Amino acid sequence: MFQVRDEGPVEGLADLIPEPADDDDRLAPERVDEITERINRAELPLQATMGLPESWQNLIDRVFFRRLVRELPAETRAVPWLECHVPPGGTTTIRSRTSMESSGGLGLKLFGSGLGRGRRVAIGVSTQSHPRRQCARYLLDVEVKPRLFESRGIESVEIEVLACHGDSVRILNPCQRCGVDPGSVDPFDFDLGPHLDRRQDTVATIWLGSLEVAENLAMEAGFSVGGLDTQLTLSATVTRSTALEVESELPPGHLYQLYRALATHGPLQTPMWAVSS
Repeated sequence: MFQVRDEGPVEGLADLIPEPADDDDRLAPERVDEITERINRAELPLQATMGLPESWQNLIDRVFFRRLVRELPAETRAVPWLECHVPPGGTTTIRSRTSMESSGGLGLKLFGSGLGRGRRVAIGVSTQSHPRRQCARYLLDVEVKPRLFESRGIESVEIEVLACHGDSVRILNPCQRCGVDPGSVDPFDFDLGPHLDRRQDTVATIWLGSLEVAENLAMEAGFSVGGLDTQLTLSATVTRSTALEVESELPPGHLYQLYRALATHGPLQTPMWAVSS
């Protein structure tokens, strides 16, 4: 159903900050303002990857005066971008709202910790997936290059996203979210939809919903690389929105409670399913 295409590199934070001159000790405020405006125009996901707030002066100085300590080998990591949840014993189908395949589909910008150069990735959406009988996670397989820097006694890691090589799917078996008792779902962490009581029914129910993906939506995934103890992140920002239709078939004889996470920086998700008999 999904076709992933690497659309090339995106400037990172260091690309937007000039190299220091030999006699530079600190950037003048007017230079900081100029660089800040340039960074804002680039729409880097600073909040997700840099742990702001901190002053622009300190952030820019840290990159401006840093020196490379060492480079680590490139590695491939899988970044989850979508979870498809299936009611136990039933199926879930995802389809595009259009009748034709979209070559553009969903657009993403991927960056790693420290905001090295990123990548633009397009996810084309064909008309319909096959009905899925198990919950699954869809991933982007990206090649990342870690670099360790030092700036005035403070070490930092920069991750450059070198390429997106394709995609993969992992079955969530068992899924930690689907099939749980409805009473165990915390209303402070999840948005509970209306229940569907089919305990006295004898035929399957078809539930129809949608997954709206808005521009500037942010997603984040943690990962690690060999040679570093630090937990790193890969962040994705939606640059081109899309809308997907979700159809789930619910077997009779159960009470269903659909629910979604209230706040998450993780992958997109179709509704999760709590069930009781």
